[in-house]
Amino acid sequence: MYWLLEFVIWSLRFDRRNETVDSVTLMNRIKDQFQSSFSRYGSRTALRERRDGEDVVITYSELLENAQLRQATLKKLGIAGGDRVVLLSESGLEWVGAAIAVFFADATLVALDAALPPKELSELIKESEPKLLLISPKMKSRMGTDLPSGIAVVDMTSRWELLGDSPVKTAPLKLAGDPDVALVLFTSGTSGRSKGVMLSHEGLITNARGILECIGFKKSSLPERLLGILPLNHVAGFVVLFLAPLLAGYEVVFVERPDAQSILDTIRRNRITVLPAVPRLFELIYQQITKKVSGASLPAKTAFSALMNVNGLLRRGTNVNLGGLFFAKVHENFGGSLRVLCSGAAPLSWEIQVFFQRLGFSVIQAYGLTETCGPCISASRI
Repeated sequence: MYWLLEFVIWSLRFDRRNETVDSVTLMNRIKDQFQSSFSRYGSRTALRERRDGEDVVITYSELLENAQLRQATLKKLGIAGGDRVVLLSESGLEWVGAAIAVFFADATLVALDAALPPKELSELIKESEPKLLLISPKMKSRMGTDLPSGIAVVDMTSRWELLGDSPVKTAPLKLAGDPDVALVLFTSGTSGRSKGVMLSHEGLITNARGILECIGFKKSSLPERLLGILPLNHVAGFVVLFLAPLLAGYEVVFVERPDAQSILDTIRRNRITVLPAVPRLFELIYQQITKKVSGASLPAKTAFSALMNVNGLLRRGTNVNLGGLFFAKVHENFGGSLRVLCSGAAPLSWEIQVFFQRLGFSVIQAYGLTETCGPCISASRI
């Protein structure tokens, strides 16, 4: 029976190219791209975050207005093209707003990992030789006396006030700023000691285009919604949750807390369509589903296995996907709109990839290096 079904499937191939949206037009700088997309998408929601039981929503028009105001503040503080600005904050709305402002000021963003120990962060700040440090109130409190002296610091409150009387440095830096460098990230690689990696505007934009094409965003009246659980100071989070969706006019939804229940609630409530995450999250979901199946009756387990095989065959070589019908309860548990699972940072086992593909989800296993401008120099999709 299965060989006959497979023969029919391969005789009914469909062209998948019509599933994807047009590629983002390549411009020279991230600032140019953002100005274009923010103006184009206007009243559309760009960012959403749950705080104290209420949604905080920011539109593309508001992103543009905020960026212009913060850009003016940075200019008044003497920030110019190629100057390095360190951003030390938790991932979320404020991080995004600050990063956009740095790009609008034509400066280079140095994004540090807020989870690192204060003393290590202090050393990385000094090594960056920044002209300015943008820091969240939470991180300011955490750094305490480890906050380096002699560096101008701006508290990322609503007013962006300069802390203390430390002026913005005007003396030449040991390492001259390069206006072509958009982003500096610190990565330890295999040596154990963090080293700064300089990433260009063009390289990051090109990688963002590749991400959009790889995920295969659909043309529809409703924009894609991505769940924001990856840290934005890592290259995967920066490109997949910051650069690519904001260039394409999609919505990023940040979780209130990084625990399993909060993640699931956010997916359901906001009807998330794309879930970028590390393999561990997909492994936990896989374990939960298979645990429920193993506890079901023999007829139910037999039916589940048969439907998995049938849908797997249907999806091979065609765009026929009956996963939403066969496994409606699974899809409803994830809000009913989730369609793409994007895994990176480590390998996701082939067994788990095939499992989710047969359930009706598209699975992308991305591979990339911080040093190559992005999280996706190659990818497999099933």
